[in-house]
Amino acid sequence: MTDLLESTIGIYEIVNTINNKKYIGRSVNLNKRRQDHFKALSNNEHYNHHFQRAYNKYGANAFTFNVLEYCGTLEETIDRERYYIELMGTEYSDIGYNMAYAYILYNKYDSNRKVNKSKRKPPEFIRTNEMNKQISNSLKLYFKDNPESKINLSKKHNTIDEETIYNIKQTLYDDLEISYQEVADRFNVSFNIVKHLCNVNCNEYINEKVNKFLINRKRIKEIRKQKNIMNKFREGFTYQSISEDLELDIRTVIRIVNACKTVHDVRMRENHLKRLKIREASKIAIYFNMTGRNVKKTTKVLGISRSKIYSSLKNY
Repeated sequence: MTDLLESTIGIYEIVNTINNKKYIGRSVNLNKRRQDHFKALSNNEHYNHHFQRAYNKYGANAFTFNVLEYCGTLEETIDRERYYIELMGTEYSDIGYNMAYAYILYNKYDSNRKVNKSKRKPPEFIRTNEMNKQISNSLKLYFKDNPESKINLSKKHNTIDEETIYNIKQTLYDDLEISYQEVADRFNVSFNIVKHLCNVNCNEYINEKVNKFLINRKRIKEIRKQKNIMNKFREGFTYQSISEDLELDIRTVIRIVNACKTVHDVRMRENHLKRLKIREASKIAIYFNMTGRNVKKTTKVLGISRSKIYSSLKNY
């Protein structure tokens, strides 16, 4: 039988010998088609769910494969398959396992008979924002009550191994200045994966100790930047020197200072500048006396102008 079916074109039937229901099909290689059907059925992966449920119920021994007709071309099988389906009525759920055809195309069918409508394309369903919100809240509550399910879901959708996930999260924790793209390039993963891991949208169970830091990483980075800028501002640094030291745009420095400075910060800056001025004047006076009150030698040693020396000695 196998040799006869090899590389042949035709129409076949698969018969349920218990209830006599049939499935009609066509193929350019009947033997291969038979093998594909029974392999998919045995693996519970057949595309025809009605047929698959029957196979699961009755078992493999209840089904036989028979050739109804051999054809010359693939185009010929289209009409012949339709002929046998109409002849035997196998698209009706009480007779066979074939999926239902549309009435518009085959309107000569008896409209009073029960058709397997479950195989037709379902109408388009559009979810509203309110429905999406309800679904989201329900899922949050479900995963909150079933943490194991959330872990299993994360494992199911992981595209990288857990060790790499651990290392990515640890790198983001150890180096606050490193960018998502730099981490993605280092571990050869996509930018979105790093972003999801940093936002702890998945894999919370891996390297849990850094989760809280990662969620607040952006805010912590911003706070540290503000703190460094304000420390330098209070120490008397100019906006230009702050931007150069911290490798920031000067406009960013000015914006942050104006947004964060208080009366206390301004007073600290003024006091610090006064102390620096007094210290500088004292230094000039000491060197001026050490050089025998020689202005030329003092300018050479300290590398400052004569006018600055005169001005400092006058106010000292």
